[in-house]
This record gives sequence, structure tokens and C-alpha cells, in this order.
Amino acid sequence: MHTKTIGLIAHTGKRGVAELINSIAAEFERFSISILFEKETARVAGKPRGYPVAELGVMTDLLVVVGGDGSILRVIGQLGEMIKPIFGINVGSLGFLTCASSANYREAVECIAKDRINFSHRALLEARVTLGDKRTNKMLALNDAVLSRGELSAGHVAHPSQRRSAHRVQR
Repeated sequence: MHTKTIGLIAHTGKRGVAELINSIAAEFERFSISILFEKETARVAGKPRGYPVAELGVMTDLLVVVGGDGSILRVIGQLGEMIKPIFGINVGSLGFLTCASSANYREAVECIAKDRINFSHRALLEARVTLGDKRTNKMLALNDAVLSRGELSAGHVAHPSQRRSAHRVQR
């Protein structure tokens, strides 16, 4: 897979993420790879234009998610039917789904630019909750969906969760 356009999505609440986003973008530009930013990521990085995650799924070849496992899971949920390969760069202490640490972002970008990455194909689960005549919207999860009562005994919530590493998800 020759990557021409990257979608960059970050967990903007993480410390130092603005500098990291801009450094990652500069590395991709060094390899002449176009970058499109998610809306909030663009704002934090001081970029003039950003796109919703679902639009990035249509417009890009690969999504680079800067954050952790939760960030990757949120992105998958927002992509809907437009699942793309995802490369995660961890900005925390633990990440089963991420491919590289933030300290190794230059090496990660080089591997992407030179097509030196392998993809793990993962199946997606589609989950819906029905309670009486009420039905939730379709939710996507990677390996399992957890149904819990939540804080209110009358409420039921499905939470997608993942415990194994993934570089690419596929329907």
C-alpha cells in the first residue's frame, strides 16, 4: 500500500500533543505525503482546516491516531462504514492497539512512508441494544461489546472494547 494522504487524529487532551502533532506532520511533509487533520486536532495544532473523522475515512489512505487504545476505539466508532487502516502512536504508558510510542514517531513515519509496515486484519462486530420497542443505533467494536447496567438500573449501555493489538480493521 503506497500511502499518499494521511488523516491525523489526536487525543487533544494529552500533554504535549500539539508539539507532537506538528512534528509528525513535518515528518510526513518531508516524505511528500499529504496530511489532513481532524477538526479538533487541527485547532490544537494551529492548522486552518480540519475535517470530521468520518470524512477523513473517505479522503485518506491511512489514519494515524495519536493517543492510546481509547482514541483508536473512538475513531473506529466514528468511522462508521468508512473503515481505513489505522496506525496508532501511543502518547501514554500502555497501548495494546498502538504501533509505536511517541518517542519513536520519526521511525514510525519513515516506515509508513517507505511502505515498511504490516497490517493485522481485524473483524468488526456490529452491536445494537433493543429494550422494548427502543433500539440503539448500530455500534462498532473490535473484539467484544460489553453490556452493562450503567449508573441507573433502568439504563443499558453497550461499550465497545478491545484487548489485542490491531493495525488495520476490516469489515
